[in-house]
Amino acid sequence: PGTFSASMKEWEDLETMSGDNGIECEGCENKCDAKKYQSVSTLPSVLNVCLRRLEFDFQTLTRKRVTADFEVPSRITVGTGLGGKEGRGEYELNAVMVHSGSANGGHYYSYNRTRAPDGFGGRIWFKCNDSITTAMAGSEVERALKGQGRNVYMLVFVRSGVDEETPVPDDLREGVEEK
Repeated sequence: PGTFSASMKEWEDLETMSGDNGIECEGCENKCDAKKYQSVSTLPSVLNVCLRRLEFDFQTLTRKRVTADFEVPSRITVGTGLGGKEGRGEYELNAVMVHSGSANGGHYYSYNRTRAPDGFGGRIWFKCNDSITTAMAGSEVERALKGQGRNVYMLVFVRSGVDEETPVPDDLREGVEEK
């Protein structure tokens, strides 16, 4: 199965762009060799990871679902800068969105973890599926995801140390009613 760390490494890899794939220089208007990379510049409190589970098939001119199994980690470490070698942050899995169906339609549901402790050293998970919400133990979620790895399309991680007392940033507060 695919792993989160392998996917992050592939996302962060330095790409050499040369020849026809080079960058067009505004000064000389020629294609020039260049290196391109992506990195996390700052570590957010909440990290949303959308897995690329749809591809366009240029042979058939249709969208296809990627059905390769994906290992869902419960904890990750993310670094900033080139190759993630600078600041580092620890994150815990907080929600998983799952899609079943084809590239053209299907059904979505999610597993969501409460931020409040359950009193037994863990946190309560809920499976939200249309109008039915079911409480689940973390071990049940792990078992359920083992068979659903090919259908996972989004992961939500919360940075360790972020708790219920962490204030909502001003730019997100608009439209949120405090209770």
